[in-house]
Amino acid sequence: MKTKITKQTKQTKPFPKLMIDEDGDVFFMVHERKVIGEHLGQGVLIHSVSPFARVGAYSESWCLSTFKDFEGTVELSNN
Repeated sequence: MKTKITKQTKQTKPFPKLMIDEDGDVFFMVHERKVIGEHLGQGVLIHSVSPFARVGAYSESWCLSTFKDFEGTVELSNN
């Protein structure tokens, strides 16, 4: 038997970047900072799948441990 494994290493994108949280909400994150061992993101919510999250919500302390880089396309427009 012969096997071959090829692993693709995803490189973390630099800030600013799009990120997605565990719920599927998409954010535009502009900055990251480390506070007492925790990585916090500064950014704004740009797409929400949750009825409890408001598009445009801004924070300087999104907990980045619940986020990953967003792979895809986001289109913005005025309604």
